[in-house]
Amino acid sequence: MYRMLRMRRRRGRLLATLALLTAACALTTSGGAATEAPSGGDGGGWGVLAAELAARAEAQDQGNGNAFTYASLAYTLAHLSPAGWKDPQARAYLRKVMALRNPDGGWGLRVPFDAFADGSTNPATTTYTVTQAVHVGMVLLDAYRAGAVGRPVVEAATRRLLRIPLVPVPGGFCVAYSAAAADDSAGYCVHNVNAGAAMYLRAVQRAGLPSSALWIRRITAYETRSYDARAHSWRYRNGKPALNDASHNALSVEAMLSLGSPAGARALRWYMAHGDPSDPRAFWIPLELASWDCRSAARRLPEIRAGLERPAVSTEVYLAQAARAAARAAAVCDH
Repeated sequence: MYRMLRMRRRRGRLLATLALLTAACALTTSGGAATEAPSGGDGGGWGVLAAELAARAEAQDQGNGNAFTYASLAYTLAHLSPAGWKDPQARAYLRKVMALRNPDGGWGLRVPFDAFADGSTNPATTTYTVTQAVHVGMVLLDAYRAGAVGRPVVEAATRRLLRIPLVPVPGGFCVAYSAAAADDSAGYCVHNVNAGAAMYLRAVQRAGLPSSALWIRRITAYETRSYDARAHSWRYRNGKPALNDASHNALSVEAMLSLGSPAGARALRWYMAHGDPSDPRAFWIPLELASWDCRSAARRLPEIRAGLERPAVSTEVYLAQAARAAARAAAVCDH
């Protein structure tokens, strides 16, 4: 009973935030005390979407979520709240993330997983590169900048990432999909995961913390070469011809943008100008990349909202992921 009351109070706070954000958007669109959005801004709407999605994700939370879910909710609530990372609920989710560390100090899925459908099932305690670097690592770094976690927390996360094996790639450089021995194979270089690792390391470097310039430089070069300009995409992984779907390409594009690769800029221009009605996941691109091109993403907000109503996306982890992306967009685009 106590847990149910606590969840209702949390949902009530999010809905109150949503009401405030909705009122703010009304002021900026109804001829009130509005000012024109600065270059890149779209005039509002992302904060409202972030609050809606976070409330939907929290309504499904049974206390057994994974680190990706709780890190995304922590980030979203911290960036929606006037208290920032001092927000009690953002801090509570951050504590949950820290409590979900694997015995080796990393983060993963909390469930067994056969990553490449090759019959080798990774244990529930496996540390995954994308979880370590992007899903959790980028949130920890954001919290560190705000004083919500100490420097040793981020440094430990970075050291664990740098201990993940490298996949043998002729003429390239690729971090394995996970720390599991079964995922350390030449054909198992997953391009968005590799790019995400470099994006995190570059962000850590910019924050003045220990990183790896070698990994950043070599991954950036390899992923830039791996971009298929005619297909506007990367392959999902080496050894297979299949291209990334939209949700996986979003991370590759964002990473290449943050790393200063020309492949990122080219891909961003194409994806923001072209939807794909045949791909029900196409909305992830303008959602995840909204903070890089506010105006183009705003034009596709109806598509994004429609995509987020699909049953396949209406799960706690996807809603939390989408909320985090919308919160990132709000910080840049809602003016």
